[in-house]
Amino acid sequence: MKTLRNIAAALLVVLSASAFASDISPASKARMNVTLNTFIDAVCKGQIKGVTKILDSSVKYTVSNGNKITTMNKTDLLDYFRQIENIEQNCKASYDLLESNETQAIVKLKLKYAEFSKNNVLTMNYTDKGWIITNISVSFDHE
Repeated sequence: MKTLRNIAAALLVVLSASAFASDISPASKARMNVTLNTFIDAVCKGQIKGVTKILDSSVKYTVSNGNKITTMNKTDLLDYFRQIENIEQNCKASYDLLESNETQAIVKLKLKYAEFSKNNVLTMNYTDKGWIITNISVSFDHE
């Protein structure tokens, strides 16, 4: 009888945990993909239309390259995007959704160039304005 209670308790714990670990809804994921694809188009293709709307006013962009760390705010980042407008990068983009729920997502965007990869970890939040990017951390893999 004690074993039966232990099994029932374990089952209750598993069922409770899975209820809280529900994934993002398909509609919310579709809206998140619009934000993500707008960012990818800006970075990879220089198509910057709409990029202002997807970046939070306090977005932080941090690049780590060796011992050098560079940070940018939204103004700096938008200036950079204007400089690369309509310039297509010679890279392949792929991404993985590392963690998500209805209000926050963490995405790893990998840009694969011929001799290195640029890894972007994006933190996205759902607000009254929709999905926006609040943080971007960049590192490089030299191959």
